[in-house]
Formats: sequence, structure tokens, C-alpha cells
Amino acid sequence: MKNFIILSVLIFSFTACKKEKYNGYQAFWYDYMTSHDLDELANVSDLTLYVDDEFISTIDASVYYMKAPHCKEGQFLYTDKMYKKENAEHNFKILDQDNNIVWKGKFKTRESECHLILLVF
Repeated sequence: MKNFIILSVLIFSFTACKKEKYNGYQAFWYDYMTSHDLDELANVSDLTLYVDDEFISTIDASVYYMKAPHCKEGQFLYTDKMYKKENAEHNFKILDQDNNIVWKGKFKTRESECHLILLVF
């Protein structure tokens, strides 16, 4: 019986301390004009996203959207795993194939929300 009580207390303690995780999303996108200008004016072929200096992904710069995509789509998508009721601020930078900064800035993620940022060159 004593072992059962100790085990019950341990299980209760473990589950009581466990926090639920939620995702916040930030999508970045651009249209034909930006894609065209990146190619024609700056000779950009590849773009790489970093969030808080962490590599997220690299894409072909010629890919574009004709109109704003649905959230959780876009050239880049960042997923922030967070605990309930958290908001987080992040720094981002997007570099070209030669490591030149094309865009940089800040964004906030909120639990269970998705936001779009239109990138214009």
C-alpha cells in the first residue's frame, strides 16, 4: 500500500508539472514583382532565412505567390513551439546566396496564431 501511495504521488507530480505546448507560426512571402526585382536588379538566386541566428531554410528566389498565401504557407515558415499564454519576439534575417542581408527585422509569435509578412524588394 505504501508503494502504491508513493507511486500515485509521483505520477500526480509528473502530470501536474507538465506544461502543454502550443505552436505559433510566422510565414514570409513575396509576389512576382519582388521575385523579378531580386533576379533582375540584384541577381539573387537563393534566399536563406535565419530566426534568432538559427538556420531555418533555403529556397529558390524565383518562387513567388500571385496573392497572399494561406497562413502556414509562404516562401518561408517558422514554427515557434511555446507554452500556453506565451508570446515571443524574434529577430529574423534573410540572406542571399552571397550572405548579403536582403531583409531583416523583428516579429512576434503568439500561441496558436499564424501571421504573414509580405517581403518587398
